[in-house]
Amino acid sequence: MQVSAHCVVRTVARAAVHINMAEDVLGCLAGASSCVPSRNCAAVTGFDRACLSAAVPWRVPYARIRCCFRCCLAHWQRRLGLDAGFDQWERGQLSDISKVNNGWWELPAASEVLYMHSSPFAWAPIRALAPARAPGPQQHLSGLEVARATRSGAFAAFSFAHGDDWLHELPDSAPWPRVVIIAGDGGVSGRWLNHTRLQNSASRHQDGQVDTMDWFFSNARLKNEGPMREGGTRKVIEAAVPRGVMSHGSNWSLLLDGREALTHRAVALNCGCCMGVDYAERALKLQALRANNFSCDTGGGRDKLPHDEYVHLLLESRFIFSPAGHGHNNHREWEALVAGAVPVVDHSDDLAELWRGLPMVQVRDWSTVTPAFLESEWKRMQRQSWDLKKAYWPYWFGRFSHHMASLET
Repeated sequence: MQVSAHCVVRTVARAAVHINMAEDVLGCLAGASSCVPSRNCAAVTGFDRACLSAAVPWRVPYARIRCCFRCCLAHWQRRLGLDAGFDQWERGQLSDISKVNNGWWELPAASEVLYMHSSPFAWAPIRALAPARAPGPQQHLSGLEVARATRSGAFAAFSFAHGDDWLHELPDSAPWPRVVIIAGDGGVSGRWLNHTRLQNSASRHQDGQVDTMDWFFSNARLKNEGPMREGGTRKVIEAAVPRGVMSHGSNWSLLLDGREALTHRAVALNCGCCMGVDYAERALKLQALRANNFSCDTGGGRDKLPHDEYVHLLLESRFIFSPAGHGHNNHREWEALVAGAVPVVDHSDDLAELWRGLPMVQVRDWSTVTPAFLESEWKRMQRQSWDLKKAYWPYWFGRFSHHMASLET
């Protein structure tokens, strides 16, 4: 039987778009293949969730990271049905969110790969937001919100400012979230894990058990696990998540212009700006750094410095001073990482797993941080391989949605 050339060409063309997307993203990030921003993602098949957790080598420019993840991220946003919820938030809430605290809760773009502090709220089918500096406990953006596209097994995002009451307010028609993300600086009481609604939800399952729940905290970890008081049992899995990059009405996609990939940096340690200095322990640590001949002029706080100048300081610095403040997990260390700098932070057992594998310097005694010490650390950092995937949104999007079944078979 003869096969026409036309048929052969068509067969080859179809096969060409079926790729192993996990390997494709990995190779793209490693520089083994080029990235085409205009690629037709809808024509690509062969997606696996592993593409969301591809390793991100240190010093890969932001633009390339965004390009490499573009098709993978868009595919799973749609495949899990979360794109509809995002569109709902964007249409109905964007103008309100952007007004809260000068854009603190501004929604990122759907294709954004930076882990912004608002990213979980943008994609969570269930969420409750509050202004970070609300004048009173009742001052919140819009209360509890449940996206129309919410399906069983959804994840939920709450800010600390809402206290312990929001899980009670989930309507019976809303699916119970399997993953709960708590974002903010404050602490969390044990009541989060002992809600009546959570206990009673055991009746929703034929086997009388509550599904395993994953709880993610940006600045607190609860360490209680055990039986529930009303018959059901559950296992609580707790993990720390980044505080993320502060959106704050700024355009990181323009400010990260490739300089984040450069190793030549003029400033050894940036310890003079962009943080609150009214914490007593921070003042003592600054005093120790000044005693070791570091110039730490704290005349300009973050709110007094234009954002583009702040990012410029990150891009020209090797190390960024980022001690604990209200919480151990700051925006500053994640902003430093995506800008190619190395955060110098307080040692924290609770954040050890989150920070594992990232180019960071953890300090127990700040008097040991000397110019010679940082020079040695810088050389060590350059010799090692680092995976920065935990500083970017695709990895956490995969973690938060891992339990969700796709809409397609």
